[in-house]
Amino acid sequence: MKKLSFLALVAAGMLFGACSSDKDDVSVIGPDENGGGNYLAIRVNLPTVSNHFMTRADNTNNVADDNNDQVTYKDGLDTEWEVKDATLLIFENSSEKFIAAYDLSHEFTQTGNTEDNVTSYSEKYVVKVSGSVKANDLMLVVLNRNSLFSYNTDNTVTVNGTKFSSSNTYTNFQSALTQVSELGAGTMHSASGGFYMANAPLANLAGSGTSEPTGANVRVLVPITNVYGTETEARASTTVDQIYVERGMAKVTVESSTGSYTNSKMGGTKSITWTVDSWTLDNTNKKSYLVRSTEGHSGFLGLKSNSTTVATAPVYRYIGNAQISFPSAQTYGYRTYFAKDPNYDTDASSELSRVTSSTVFQTTFGDDYPQYCFENTFTVANQNVNQTTLVQLSTTTTYKVGESDVTTDLYTLNGNRSIIYDGDGIKGVIAEAAANYLIANKATYVKTGEEGSISSSDITVTLDASVNAGTITATKLTPTGSTKTSLTSAALNSDDLIDAIVTAVNTAVGTVVKYKNGKSYYHIRIKHFGDNLTPWNNGETPTPGLTGGVYPSTNRDGNYLGRYGVLRNNWYNLKVNSIRALGEPNPVTTAWPSTPDDELDTYVVFQINVLSWAKRPTQNADL
Repeated sequence: MKKLSFLALVAAGMLFGACSSDKDDVSVIGPDENGGGNYLAIRVNLPTVSNHFMTRADNTNNVADDNNDQVTYKDGLDTEWEVKDATLLIFENSSEKFIAAYDLSHEFTQTGNTEDNVTSYSEKYVVKVSGSVKANDLMLVVLNRNSLFSYNTDNTVTVNGTKFSSSNTYTNFQSALTQVSELGAGTMHSASGGFYMANAPLANLAGSGTSEPTGANVRVLVPITNVYGTETEARASTTVDQIYVERGMAKVTVESSTGSYTNSKMGGTKSITWTVDSWTLDNTNKKSYLVRSTEGHSGFLGLKSNSTTVATAPVYRYIGNAQISFPSAQTYGYRTYFAKDPNYDTDASSELSRVTSSTVFQTTFGDDYPQYCFENTFTVANQNVNQTTLVQLSTTTTYKVGESDVTTDLYTLNGNRSIIYDGDGIKGVIAEAAANYLIANKATYVKTGEEGSISSSDITVTLDASVNAGTITATKLTPTGSTKTSLTSAALNSDDLIDAIVTAVNTAVGTVVKYKNGKSYYHIRIKHFGDNLTPWNNGETPTPGLTGGVYPSTNRDGNYLGRYGVLRNNWYNLKVNSIRALGEPNPVTTAWPSTPDDELDTYVVFQINVLSWAKRPTQNADL
């Protein structure tokens, strides 16, 4: 049994070994008295995490499925559902105006299980509220306030400097974070403050089927069923209002992996392999809502891909099909899997947090080593690389020498990343180009009759040591041995070839890129609904003239909306299956391209073979 501790907020001896059917397992919030007043009976339920697998080959040990089997449920780490503080906010039913807030400073105990769609739940709370609270008023619970808002002892809250009164509404609270221009992800979680959580938007009809959930409603605020006149009545009640919350962050993990290049070679014979060694999040949102938005809900109900390439029959994807069953089957018991973030229909590329030259890449992998970010969703027109949350990761490339794996600086030439050179290999290419240049310009640089004495083995190449990784040039070309005496004085500057020759040779060779210690960087755009619920194929007819033109206009939202992006309380696990060629020599810190997430261009792998002359038999002639 896991304990969810409110740390210093737990009074001495106040431990509750909860059982979901034990109505005496209660906490009283407010004066413990029976002399009249208003009392509520509620329970707060923490969610399991929706785990979106980028590569879904095996569902072993994943307990429950949802969203047409594209989602599994997992508890996650203990720290991800630890509760440090809790706040109940009540809003008037019809106007959604703020009434009051109450601090729920007691312990949570987990006795639920993942199959119920709930990681843990609180004991039954009996909350003493003001006389203005009545049945059908609306409840919102926030766990782990962190620094997002403060609770006041006069039963109010202060959000972004505004102390809430009856003139403030639920919308004012829900969208409060849109006012913050620079907001780091740590604001919604910290070691001392836990993970921020608030009511989850839940639907009353199942989705993820072939029949559209027409008329489904989505509810965030939970109506109060009963207001009791005494604490005794509230304790004795069998009706407990269930409130289900979700974390305010999305979660990303990367699996460690290794393999051989599928379309690359080195020196023609050396076996080369790659290993993923570090990673970090990039293009993360700086803005988020305090509570997930349900704006546009009715337009999401009909989201369904009509692609004929879907492995199973096309399904409606916005609402899940796994019903919350704790403590019993819930009417509003189906999760929703999309939302509009604050930047949803704008070009947010300039507002996202980017990797910089000082970013430290994480070197740990697997479920126990996640990174977190705000949700980031967008229209199909904005489904571009520069607006999509992604992972930058690095690999180390090694090659075999006998039984040993060798790590060294690697090089590519003229953008061909599938042909890889070590230091000796690239120096050989440059030396050969230098010898060819000298021979081609023999009238100026070579002594008469000595042209044949110059070859690549007679020239030592020194590479630019000032470049750690990236484009380099040969800074010195030094002729050696007898070759040196075969050159004219016009070719030499002391013991080295003159700068004009070096420049000409560099031009002839082309662009040389250095990969320090075989380190190579790649990026992976994170898919939300992904290939199964929102498939896209290169052969589909693009839409000319439209932003994101690779996505045809017919049923555009149905086919592609939410293909990429991240949503709060969803877990995205990435694994590299194969690598064709080297990536970038350094992390990308410049602007990402404003091109669609899916690439229209295709790349053909081919080899050119120069055929020998086709020599015909000797034709004899008698003249």
